[in-house]
Amino acid sequence: MNKINISEEQSAMLNLIGHNLFGMPVDVPSEIDWSEVLKESISQSMPLIAFQNIDELPIGVATTAVIKKYLKRCEEVNLACYRGHSYLHRLMSENGISYSVIKGVASARYYPDPILRSMGDVDFYVAPEHLERAREVFKSDGFTLEHTDSEHHDILERGKLYMELHFAPIAIPDEKMKPIFLEYWSDLCESATTVKDDYGEYKLPSDFHHGFIILTHFQMHLMPIGVGLRHLCDWAVFVNSFSNEEFVDTFEKRLKRVGLWRLGQAIALAAVKYLGMPHKAWMGDDYDVADALLEDIARGGNFGQRDKERSFETVFIADYKATAGEKSRIVRAFRFINNYIRQHWPAAKWCILLYPVGWIFFPLRFLWRRITGQRSANVVESYKQSGKRLAMYKRLELYKPQK
Repeated sequence: MNKINISEEQSAMLNLIGHNLFGMPVDVPSEIDWSEVLKESISQSMPLIAFQNIDELPIGVATTAVIKKYLKRCEEVNLACYRGHSYLHRLMSENGISYSVIKGVASARYYPDPILRSMGDVDFYVAPEHLERAREVFKSDGFTLEHTDSEHHDILERGKLYMELHFAPIAIPDEKMKPIFLEYWSDLCESATTVKDDYGEYKLPSDFHHGFIILTHFQMHLMPIGVGLRHLCDWAVFVNSFSNEEFVDTFEKRLKRVGLWRLGQAIALAAVKYLGMPHKAWMGDDYDVADALLEDIARGGNFGQRDKERSFETVFIADYKATAGEKSRIVRAFRFINNYIRQHWPAAKWCILLYPVGWIFFPLRFLWRRITGQRSANVVESYKQSGKRLAMYKRLELYKPQK
């Protein structure tokens, strides 16, 4: 643990998660601040798993009561999400719509106790030929449907039930990779199988589709706002369910083809080193990049919620077109601002004169918010941190075909 910059409370959280997922011996300092450990686990969307064995931990009575109260609310949210997944299956089945859950319960089933894997919504994919029919069915059942700027999903809402209806592959990096992604997703619904457990019935993706989706989802959020330990653990418990030979046969050729093999190795090695997951030969031994990845996750938290300044670093990292090995950070910043302008001023898509106005307006607005205390981002520090992150991303060779 000494090789990376994490706090004592973060180290304790990792130890507890490793214990409950992979049987890692509990090794937590007796004087640890348990409220801070809870806070860290919340920022990583892992409180239920970190405190699964709370009655066995040396926590004071009052603090235990506070933690248990919070955990109960988290479990109620998860149960509501399971009901949402079951409702989805009934609705799709009754209307003959070909679909597959993605993430959510598909990820949770690989955990020792699935109900402890945090969830917040219901994500699913509908076969292209059934998309319009699915939209009409949800509207008829009282949902509001919002077409977002996203190129791959709509938002469905009814009361407290929130769903994302996916109709295209997520995280396609460029036009060159697009045909491969479309190929990989082409039989997602066809190969999905119906699974019934203690919480409901759902249609879940094949092993390959599930692995590919959670890995591309991991990458999609890693460079912009960041991912949490939940994303790392989703991959860890999934790959741990395979023998070395099974995993290589299912994934190696196809992940190398799209430049995601090394990312998969790095995530797995981080779980081996910091969570006690058993090592397998396919994972390799590049622990340096695994260290950097884990430190990045620990610093940022789930979707960047632990470090609010992280979002500003994104200006120098994510240009939404270039991969980690291309373009300088200044070029990335301009491309990020262009994308930001399109998001906030949709008219810029057809009126290019709005771009130079945006280049002046949005930086000045940021400067004003900085002066008035509405934003606290340190531009120099953000630029420095972005360089460290990009160096790690380059080592992962994201979306570069690998041998």
